[in-house]
Amino acid sequence: MTVNDQLTDLEQSPWPLITAMGSFIPENRISNVTLGERFGKDRDFIERKLGFTARAVKPASMKTSDMCVRAFEKLEQKHPLDRAQIDLLAVVTQNPDQKIPHVSAIVHHKLGLSRHCATFDISQGCAGYAVGLAAVNGWMTTLGTKNAVLLTCDPYSEIVDQNDPATAMVFGDAATATLVSREGDRGYRLRDALFGTLPDSFNCLTCEDRFFMDGRQVSMNVMNCVPAAIETILLRNGLGLQDLSQIIFHQASLYVVDALRSKLNIGSDMAPFAAASIGNSVSSSIPLLLEQVMASHQKRILICGFGIGFSWSVAILERVER
Repeated sequence: MTVNDQLTDLEQSPWPLITAMGSFIPENRISNVTLGERFGKDRDFIERKLGFTARAVKPASMKTSDMCVRAFEKLEQKHPLDRAQIDLLAVVTQNPDQKIPHVSAIVHHKLGLSRHCATFDISQGCAGYAVGLAAVNGWMTTLGTKNAVLLTCDPYSEIVDQNDPATAMVFGDAATATLVSREGDRGYRLRDALFGTLPDSFNCLTCEDRFFMDGRQVSMNVMNCVPAAIETILLRNGLGLQDLSQIIFHQASLYVVDALRSKLNIGSDMAPFAAASIGNSVSSSIPLLLEQVMASHQKRILICGFGIGFSWSVAILERVER
């Protein structure tokens, strides 16, 4: 097919839609109530501030690529796929199996995908899901790609110091798979997205020899940047909070989600916290909750991620039936 043929086909093709999702959450849980005793954190703090009573932790032998494969298989169980028809495989992670090659190439091999399937990784953290959606949508709308799978996986259990009270009770392991396709008859399209990075702020979350998080600075950055970004994207789309069916915040902690609810004057029904038994799963936290919300066929969903960088992402998803 020539470039001109691709462009002609693209003009006639429908919007890429999120048509199905799958996820993998390890069965093993570590109790934060027990761990909190070691760090001098009582149950009230864990339940009302942190919000994570337990965290999902993968087996030590399981790699990022293995978790991605498990999430893909969950997607297949819900929405049977012809693997030969997958044109693009993208992975959002900052925790690959190894430095080289890109983990999406390893997942491609493990799934036995075709030689015409492109692969790339996106090194992003808690804002990464919307970044991945925008990248995949841009690829598909420019090149006419028909079927893409976006994977997320950041197993922080491999990099967090279990003796660090600032991080040991926060992060959990999970992976998700999102099918973005031109061939489905219903799903969610990416209406708009907005991204940003706060200058001179990258040191609030870092990892060289060990993972470091300045929780106070992260919380301040969230409140200084995220509400304004939400207001901006709503204004440029002629929308208000009342036009949204659901808001999905990155599940950083109950404290952070509560603070954003208070700032926007919305309730837990509009912006739920649903990671109490999982932990902060970084790039997977938004799609884990989106998978649940999509099942109720909400009309318009705003997703919002924030963290490492310090970066943020806001996107509007709208339900479409062709």
